Amino acid sequence: MRIVFAMVLDESKEDPVADLGERLRALRLCEASALDAMRRSLARHGQMTAAVGFVDGGSVEIIDGFKRLRAARTLGWATLRAQVVEVDASGATLLIAALHAARNLTELEEGWLVRALYREHGLLQPAIAQRLGRHKSWVHRRLMLVEALDPACQRASRSAGI
Repeated sequence: MRIVFAMVLDESKEDPVADLGERLRALRLCEASALDAMRRSLARHGQMTAAVGFVDGGSVEIIDGFKRLRAARTLGWATLRAQVVEVDASGATLLIAALHAARNLTELEEGWLVRALYREHGLLQPAIAQRLGRHKSWVHRRLMLVEALDPACQRASRSAGI
């Protein structure tokens, strides 16, 4: 996996939960059991790790910490600690892969990420491969996976967290 560099704009700070965006959440799965475990952890121990976000259009969009944000909203928290990094939207999408290199994304999540870079950010498949440290055939296979999979199945996967 190629390393994505992002400059930290500031140390983590408390941001109003209502102001934190989740536009990139569609690139990740979230199992109900994992969300419940995060809610219990936040209730018991507080926030142990800052979420990661980037500034887009004047507001902070979450890159990593979607479960923390959803759990904090469920608990009625007013703020959540977030660390803001200096990247654009395509860099934020790439950063999702870099932040999860050790834990691995599912093949479906990888496909959603590749499709976002290709369709939304206009990157060509060889450029995506280079930035992700993968072969262009890997990029093509992930893209074909999500483009061939029925959108209803993808929605069901997101809502069921499978």
